[in-house]
Amino acid sequence: MTLKVYADRMSQPSRAVILFCKLNKINFEEIKIDLSKRQHLTPEFAGIYFRLNFVTLFF
Repeated sequence: MTLKVYADRMSQPSRAVILFCKLNKINFEEIKIDLSKRQHLTPEFAGIYFRLNFVTLFF
């Protein structure tokens, strides 16, 4: 099972989670979300995490 990280590299919390995963050798799949295009407010993202917050980790 691979950890899915929904992240925007412009977001500091997103970069922190990605860096944490890399430093601890955690296998993850980065799924890029563009906050400036409001992709975190789409119905697809709302189906993953109803609070529409960022960063979202999905197992």
